[in-house]
Amino acid sequence: MMAQPSYTALSSPVSVIGAQFLAPYQFDIIVDINSSRNLVITDTNHKIMLKVKRCGASFHDQLLLVDVDDKPIVMIRDKMHKMESPENGKSVKDKFMVTIYPNVDYAFVVTLIAIVEAMKSPNTKNAVAGQAGGGVGGMLGAITFS
Repeated sequence: MMAQPSYTALSSPVSVIGAQFLAPYQFDIIVDINSSRNLVITDTNHKIMLKVKRCGASFHDQLLLVDVDDKPIVMIRDKMHKMESPENGKSVKDKFMVTIYPNVDYAFVVTLIAIVEAMKSPNTKNAVAGQAGGGVGGMLGAITFS
């Protein structure tokens, strides 16, 4: 069995989206990807913390990070046309756990997971990958904070 990597808590909190998404302790989140490719983020007691919804618009494919009350937190907008694929109606279910370390903005972590998941999706893979071509700076330019 491999040893778990050690982690020293950050002395200064790292808040990208907001201080309300920081915790002074380590915890796990469960990322559940439903058949519509929306993400539901829960704690280990299955209490919903955040959701990422797909919002298609005429020329932009968008992901919207919302809180438990569906209040928008972050919109991730793809500036390129949606790529159609015969796999659009494919039903996929996936679930995995992510450890959030103390003083790390978990909403930002979820936003990054949503971007990676969008890049895996057959109908947005080329468009999102094209947007990400500029590296992190290019990708951050595609994120709109509410």
